[in-house]
Amino acid sequence: MLNNILNAMPYVFVFIASLARPLDLDLGWHLKYGEYFWKTGQILRENIFSSEMLDYQYINHSWAMDVFTYIVFNKFGFAGLSILSAIVVALTFYFFAYATRLSFWEKVFIFPLILYVSYDGIGISFRSQLLSILFLGVTCFLLRTFEERKKTFILWIMVPLFLVWANIHGGFILGLTVFGTWCALDFYKKIIAMYSKKQQFAWSIFVPQIIGIFSALATLVNPFGRMLYEEIFRHLGSPMQKFVIEWMPIYKNTFLLRAYLISSVLLIIGIFLFYRKKQKTELLYITIPMIIFWIIAFQQRRYLWPAFFIAMPFWGAVTSFIKPKNNKIVSSIAIGIVFCSYLFVSIYNLPKQNIFKMDWIYYCRINGCSQSSSEYLIKNKLSGKILTDYNFGGWLIWNYPEIKPSIDGRMPFWKDDTGDGVFPKYIELENNFADINNSEYDIVYISPTKTAIFNRLQQLVNEKKWNVAYHDLFAYVFVRVR
Repeated sequence: MLNNILNAMPYVFVFIASLARPLDLDLGWHLKYGEYFWKTGQILRENIFSSEMLDYQYINHSWAMDVFTYIVFNKFGFAGLSILSAIVVALTFYFFAYATRLSFWEKVFIFPLILYVSYDGIGISFRSQLLSILFLGVTCFLLRTFEERKKTFILWIMVPLFLVWANIHGGFILGLTVFGTWCALDFYKKIIAMYSKKQQFAWSIFVPQIIGIFSALATLVNPFGRMLYEEIFRHLGSPMQKFVIEWMPIYKNTFLLRAYLISSVLLIIGIFLFYRKKQKTELLYITIPMIIFWIIAFQQRRYLWPAFFIAMPFWGAVTSFIKPKNNKIVSSIAIGIVFCSYLFVSIYNLPKQNIFKMDWIYYCRINGCSQSSSEYLIKNKLSGKILTDYNFGGWLIWNYPEIKPSIDGRMPFWKDDTGDGVFPKYIELENNFADINNSEYDIVYISPTKTAIFNRLQQLVNEKKWNVAYHDLFAYVFVRVR
């Protein structure tokens, strides 16, 4: 009984530490997509929310997640999203830890570390990325369980898993990478064993690979078919990634760069320690994708979050290496760390989050949007084409549908038939690479934190070419003088 309580404590810590107010800038448009499906029973394919690229055919790879998010938000509000997000994070730690057979000692060191370095990715809202990492953990869990029990039905669970995953988030590609690597290594080991032991050939050796093929085919069972893959690969190869925070390189963030470099050293040590004691092929299906994700993460930081999770056995090897030989000392240190962790999240983090008092007013206070400025625009009905702040997009779509933003979080990788997109144009104007005065826009609704375009507009106001129609701490409305 005591052991069960102790083993549960790290997961309870993760749950409490993951309780956070939903602050995702894209939350608004995710809710609006979910609401549309809930009210009409149809998947929204055309862009009806923004003023630019109207009727664009959007491949929304998270459409099912949007529906689920809307249902939870509609019933339980922000607090419901916070609690659900924390549950998903705790389950993610459970499946990865079980797949890598972490001990209590290893968990109490590794869990706080991963939470700390991954918080920007997993601690801002209930997002499809969270479920994607959870499903990656389930994939590793199923593969490890199959290796131990040799029950084929365990692998068949992969098929419905990938079917659901492909309708939740495009990160199913990472799962296919891990599963595909495992299938290739499994086939290789069976062929080598068959020839070394001079066994008779049997078609049964192809069963895991057949399941892998069915799993890959299951990802095509989505509203967009193979176009879902086209959308994913368009994200991977787009030069616009460098302007979206979660796709930016790690070296753009001092904290992440420091964590990445220190973790890389520890990871190399962990791999050495792990394979010094284990068979050379054990968990190789995790090792290979993990190294790939780790390398890619230097240029695209969002891969660092799944890489940290699937690196658990190697973090475990490092913590095992420093583990004292005396069991009483081990228990005392481990329980002490858990107690201190609980104390920290209970005294510092939990009261600070105060999830049951979250509302759109606080959302705006943190994210820098302004309800008063939006109400001004609605009341005064200014004429002319409007350019809106990128960070206002999702919030406007949900809270002020009367104001169609020019751009929002869906649009960085959108291109029309000529290959042009609105996001590159917006980036040029925001950074004053292109002069707003020479653009087609007559109204600019922008945050003063966007200093390049804001300073240019202030200059144009001094030149009496533009006016400040409204301003507050978080937003300015500039209008062209005609």
